Amino acid sequence: MKYIKSGGVAISSQGESSTSEGYVYEAIMEPVMKELPLFVFFQDNGYGISVPKVDQTANYYAATNF
Repeated sequence: MKYIKSGGVAISSQGESSTSEGYVYEAIMEPVMKELPLFVFFQDNGYGISVPKVDQTANYYAATNF
């Protein structure tokens, strides 16, 4: 968006257990490093990849991972 001078906004939509994986940080940090507008959404449905959240992530609240 910055290179082609468009007025877009980057959006990152993740589940809460994705915060235990590195790609979620890349999805957030790239627009931040390039100073682009960014909306980040996390849906907490209590499950990771077919397991309860407690078995997938280290912290009960996804925001704690940041």
